[in-house]
Amino acid sequence: MNKKFNVNDLYKPGKDPFKKFRKLSLPGLLIVFLFLIVLYFVSENPKIVETGVDINDAESLVKYEVTVDFHIDGDTTRFYFNDESYSFRYLLIDTPEIGRKSGEKDEPFAKEALHRVEALLNNAEHIYVMFDQSQTDNYGRYLVYVFADDIMVNEQLVKEGLAEVKYVYPPNTTYENKMRQAEEEAKRKKVGMWR
Repeated sequence: MNKKFNVNDLYKPGKDPFKKFRKLSLPGLLIVFLFLIVLYFVSENPKIVETGVDINDAESLVKYEVTVDFHIDGDTTRFYFNDESYSFRYLLIDTPEIGRKSGEKDEPFAKEALHRVEALLNNAEHIYVMFDQSQTDNYGRYLVYVFADDIMVNEQLVKEGLAEVKYVYPPNTTYENKMRQAEEEAKRKKVGMWR
């Protein structure tokens, strides 16, 4: 026997049609909230530099994809940005210096810092740079946070004791706390230069 559809079967006067859903309100909201958080972190799509974009028009705190031209030391790399090679200085950190002049010795951990940067960048599928508020230093180098896929190279060097937090000049302080926490962790673990 076929029963005909009757709207009154769905809603009966005096009964709350949303009663079942009200019981799920807190857990349901938590699930939606967790879903939005996951979506936020998973859906991060860095801005990719396209042909014709001028480096001086780059926005702050936006990731731009680059490729390595060559490594200078642990905290300076020449990257191709829009098919032109520029010198980029890693923000908020300082690595030991490599001896450049004849007979000048490398500072301890200088080669290790350079080799670690090379390893991180050479093994990355994508390399990104992110400018903070001020783009260049007094030497004309572009000041950036460098990412090898999702690893911030600046922070990784500090965590491993291959760089120290240094040259912190406002307004380029977005990740200062993160860097200082990484340095405290490296000192606590006595790694790299903190042995």
